[in-house]
Amino acid sequence: MFIIYVIIYTGFIVINVASPKSMAIILFAGLNMAIVYGVGLIVLAVIMGLIYNYLCTKKEDELNK
Repeated sequence: MFIIYVIIYTGFIVINVASPKSMAIILFAGLNMAIVYGVGLIVLAVIMGLIYNYLCTKKEDELNK
């Protein structure tokens, strides 16, 4: 999961460095790409954290039986 997040975050950084003007493009509802991508990264981190918690809890329950 870490590798997946690093790849997506690296994409965010590369876009900011290589083409910062593209982050100003309005995607929807008046929000630019920087806001949408940034919030998407936060949401992805929370979802991945929940998945990780679920997997760890499942494994812990198996080990406690």
